[in-house]
Formats: sequence, C-alpha cells, structure tokens
Amino acid sequence: MVDEESFFSLLIANERVEKWLADIRAKEARHRVKIALEELSSSCNQEAYAEEARRLGAVQVLTGLLKRTDDDELLSLAADALAACSGLMASSGKVRTFTYNGTPIILQEGALGDGIGAKIWTVAHTFCREMASHPNIVRGKRVLEIGSGCGACGILAAKLGAEKVLLTDYVDAVLRNLRDCVHLNGGCTEQANGQTAAARCGAAEAGEERPEDWDPEDASECGSDDFDATLGEALGCGAGSTQQQQRQAAAWDAPPMHIRFYDWQDSVAQLSEQEQEELAGVAGVAEGVAAAAAPGATIDTASNHGGAPDMDAKEQFEVVIGTDVLYEWPMVKQVPAVIKQRLLPHGSALLCCAVREQAMFDAFVAATAVLGLRVGISSVSPCADDAGLLDIKQDYEGGYVLLAVEHAQAPADDWHRADLFPGQRA
Repeated sequence: MVDEESFFSLLIANERVEKWLADIRAKEARHRVKIALEELSSSCNQEAYAEEARRLGAVQVLTGLLKRTDDDELLSLAADALAACSGLMASSGKVRTFTYNGTPIILQEGALGDGIGAKIWTVAHTFCREMASHPNIVRGKRVLEIGSGCGACGILAAKLGAEKVLLTDYVDAVLRNLRDCVHLNGGCTEQANGQTAAARCGAAEAGEERPEDWDPEDASECGSDDFDATLGEALGCGAGSTQQQQRQAAAWDAPPMHIRFYDWQDSVAQLSEQEQEELAGVAGVAEGVAAAAAPGATIDTASNHGGAPDMDAKEQFEVVIGTDVLYEWPMVKQVPAVIKQRLLPHGSALLCCAVREQAMFDAFVAATAVLGLRVGISSVSPCADDAGLLDIKQDYEGGYVLLAVEHAQAPADDWHRADLFPGQRA
C-alpha cells in the first residue's frame, strides 16, 4: 500500500540513486565511487531506494564494477551494495492475498517508479470493503474499472459475480503488472509448461516471494517490453506469426476479466464544442490544467501505448468504478467525460477518492453538472489496516469520500446506500 509520503521519498530516492550510479560509472574518481557504494549500500534497506535501484539498472552497474576492478576495497563495497539492493528488490515482487468479507484476491505490486498505479492505494482497500459488503453493486452486471492500477477493485468485482469486467489503465508498466494480477486470479487463457505468465515470473502462489536468485534485469518475461515475444516463443509460435499475434491478444483476457488501454482524453475529445467550452469555464479548471501541463508537473508516467488492446470506442457499461482518480487537474474534465460516454442510462458510477485539494474536488462536482450528471457524496473512513506504505497517517483537506454518479435525466434504478442521495433513494 502507498501514500503521498511514499512518492516524496521516491522522488528523493530517484535523484540520489541516479547520482550514485553515475559516480560508480565514473572510473577515474575512486573516492566518489567509494562514497557512492557506501551510500547505496546503506540506503537500499528502504523500499523506495531499492526499487529505484532496480529500475535504474543498479544490478548491471554493480556487476560491471565487480568485473572491471581489482581494488579489494571497492570489490567488497560493491558486493555489499549488490546484496543490499538485490534482497529488497526481489521482495518488491511479492505476491500477497487480501481478503474482503471472505472473498480473497491475489495481487502483485510493481515498483513505485513504474507509476502511481503500480501500488495499491488506501482507497482501493476502502472501496473493496464497500463492494464486498454490498456485492449487488456489481453482481450480474457489466463493469468498467477506470485507472485500474493493480486491479484490486476490478478483480474483486469479477469474483463477486460481475458478468464482465473491463480493467483499464494508461501506463505501459502498470498494464503489464495488471495483466499478471488478472491471471493470478482468473487463470491464464494461455499456458506454457503448465504455468501462467505470472507464474513464470516467479509469482505463482499467493504469499510467495520470488526466488532469492531472481534478477528482474534478467527476467525478460516479467513486465518487460519483450514479454509478448517471449510468451509466443514459449508457446511454440514463430515471431510475427498470426498464431503468435492471436495468443498475444488472448494474454490480455481472462474472462470475465479483460484488460484494455484507455486514454481518458479520448472521451474528452468526444464531447461537443459547447460542452468542452463549458468545462473550460468551470472555476479553476483552465488554470489547473495549464499548470499541470508545465514540465515536471504531473506525477505519473507517460504511455507509449505498448501492448494492451484499445478499449472499444463505443462500449458502455451498467457500472463504472474507480479509486483515486482525482489527483491532477486534467482529471476534473476527463473523469466526468468518461462517465458521460461510458455509463449506460440508468447505470451507476461509484468512485472512492481522497480529497487532496478541495478546490479541485469542487471543480469536479461542477464539471459533472455541466455534462448532465448528478453526484451524491458520502464520507468514508479507511480501516487502520489500510494505512499507507510508510505507516504515516495522511490528513487530506477534504478527507475520504465515496461518490455516486448518475445521468441526471436517466438516474440509476437504485443505490446500495441511502446516504448517497439523501431523501431520494430507499
């Protein structure tokens, strides 16, 4: 689980690890290499540093140093640093089981550096508990999860009896990890030597850690751009063959769960010119979106759209769910546009969010009204077990909320809680 404090730590870790690795590569400055090795070794007992070391290629850098130097002190320091990094880096791929009202799901978290969705956020657990207590929210229905991340809520929806669940995200590394999580829970549609794709990455059983000698830099199948090609070869398909392409596409499906690439901006583009102008006129939106466009302003990872199939342009759903989908200003326009386009008449959208900035949240509510949507709001309180990665209590400006969104002219048939629309629902 993760919180904002984790990402501040990540940003600091990224800068420091990059500098240390650059110093280690600088062969002519022995004293800098020595200091960098000592700092790297002492810091990699913290998860943020270990994950950044993995992502930035510390294993190759340290292995290269071991091969090229005959300096006994540097050899010893490099070995210590490699051991310090590798231990926690291996455990970062740990597969864990979470149980909600008796229903277990198996999740694998990626590295913090892979994007916000690589970790399980507090509100995902909060919403899973809500859904498990009221399974009729999704049972027998077609469900779209936006910003799936590790897929906790979408996977639980499938286990609670949803007819179909489309799990969507935008970031490549997050989508690949999401694929592993789905197959851990839904069974792999394609198998090689009796193992699922996730199992071949060393994550076969809930609660198991990858082997101690597992090296993410050598595991081309696990969350890399080469995964699909490797999967095709393992299944006996020639590179580029029609059979391989079909199997690659099937890897993103484990019915009733299906993984798709979804750029929310596509839904904004479907709005009329008048709707887009009215959205831009909502207080704070123009300024917030402009600020978010500045270099370094966004905190998530860009996508190269590599791998996952596109979401069908016209598909709609009875239920739309999402957690923590309001943490940057562009989402104030994007999320209402997504719900307007993807939610069937009389359908229900449920979002669980931390209100980090009240002005942003108020703008979101105003934006939904512009698009003919109505919002019901109820405060929720995460359980103590849902604390963030660093076990630091996070006090948000607007607390935590459960949002119910429906078409104003075609409202939902019913809601599971009377406090979402007081006086309007039983």
